[in-house]
Amino acid sequence: MKRLTRTALVFATALVLALSVMSLTVMKANAGRPAGEETTQEILGGFTPAEDGELTEELKEIFDKATEGLVGVSYKPIKLLETQLVSGMNYKFLAESQVVAPGAEAKQAVVTVYRSLSGEVSILDITNAM
Repeated sequence: MKRLTRTALVFATALVLALSVMSLTVMKANAGRPAGEETTQEILGGFTPAEDGELTEELKEIFDKATEGLVGVSYKPIKLLETQLVSGMNYKFLAESQVVAPGAEAKQAVVTVYRSLSGEVSILDITNAM
């Protein structure tokens, strides 16, 4: 019984600490904003819109490395849409997709790429843009 009580206490303490950190993060993100214009997009774990969508050389390399092994469809990044800080970074790119076939039309897709803390990259999701 003592073990269960101690486990519950540790869990409750961790939960309170996590909620406190989230609350402080939201308060910091909203500091200086007029009332009614609060935001929660700048919280760790939430997607943050890219300010200008510009593709730096580093972002192009990340995208190219993630898509280099794909067969049948080629992807070319157009702009960065959003980022998400996790244990590493998630990137959402707007990309031009082209099926590798004669006469195929180019379309747009949203490609979500994960880059780990060690620099490894992988594709998490590819969705047709509407």
